Amino acid sequence: MLKKPSPHQTELEMVTLDSLVPSDHLLRKIDAVIDFSFIHARVADLYCANNGRPALDPVMMFKALFIGYLFGVRSERQLVREIEVNVAYRWFLQLKLTDKVFDASTLSQNRRRRYHDASVAQDIFDEIVEQAIRHGLVDGKVLYTDSTHLKADANKNKWDREVVAKSRAAYWDDLDLAIEEDRAAHAKKPLKAKERQPVEKETKISRTDPDSGYMVRDGKPKGFFYLDHRTVDGKLGIITDSYATPANLHDSIPYLDRLDRQRQRFDLDVIAVGLDAGYATAAIAKGLEDRDILGVTGYRRPNLREGYIPKRKYVYDPERDAYRCPEGQLLSYATTDRNGTAIITATRKNAAPVLCWLPVPPMPTTEKLSRAMSGKTPETGLTPIV
Repeated sequence: MLKKPSPHQTELEMVTLDSLVPSDHLLRKIDAVIDFSFIHARVADLYCANNGRPALDPVMMFKALFIGYLFGVRSERQLVREIEVNVAYRWFLQLKLTDKVFDASTLSQNRRRRYHDASVAQDIFDEIVEQAIRHGLVDGKVLYTDSTHLKADANKNKWDREVVAKSRAAYWDDLDLAIEEDRAAHAKKPLKAKERQPVEKETKISRTDPDSGYMVRDGKPKGFFYLDHRTVDGKLGIITDSYATPANLHDSIPYLDRLDRQRQRFDLDVIAVGLDAGYATAAIAKGLEDRDILGVTGYRRPNLREGYIPKRKYVYDPERDAYRCPEGQLLSYATTDRNGTAIITATRKNAAPVLCWLPVPPMPTTEKLSRAMSGKTPETGLTPIV
């Protein structure tokens, strides 16, 4: 029999907030594992102990921001509206059904005035990761890292040109040492001492958000962006590190420092890492080799100039410590220059030239770093990877 529903919901019901939240809800699982009470002690010095208006509970505030991130609520005003009507959110924040939800400006003003120091968020993040480790949710054996671009709140048409110096590469000292070792191994004279100077470049600086970087990448939108470099643990996909940089900074530059920070901060015994193709540089390969960590990177086929043979076509000959071109001709080591380029040539002094299919491109790294990048040693006799 069809009946019309009651036009008013005026009945009194005896319910508990806990009974309204499904037992398998994600927030229940998080609440059972993570104890957020440590936030009080971490931020206590940012509040006055005996004066002023009662402050919003900092644990509630950070848990609210956590809800926004977890469920993709990007607007703080929208987040407050969601908390007002979502009983699971109220339960997680320990708000009763009749409690008034805080104003959205409370979140934004606290972020700008009280929590502008990035170390607060980093300390809270680290403590949650440590709790996940203690509960066996993170083992730190295999880590995966990639970056994603985040649009800055900046007009891409409002900028000034400035000449800035690139920061000194952290691996330059190691590269200089590797070059001299490589030259000595081939009975070459040491290069004259010369201090490396940072390269200056002209770049666009946003007038509204100068901390962002102007991004120009294939297949990506142009404009002012940030890069979020994020690392997740291979066991259950728990995020163990998140680090933001301007979008015009190469992916590979902050990677080794962030990897070392995770290993030291959380005492992780990392045995392997998986990286996007943007991290496939000789410096990272050498750094992983020095740390005895297996590195697996994505592969991006390079766009070669017409008339050049890709490196994958050259085969390493371990008996002669040289490479062979696609025609089978031997290409011997000539020298290592100041940039770490191991030059191989198809001719020798007082000898007839050796013919290959196409002109021979120089090897782009030192022999040692090139082998590290390919993940193959001379003893394997396998073809190096481009």
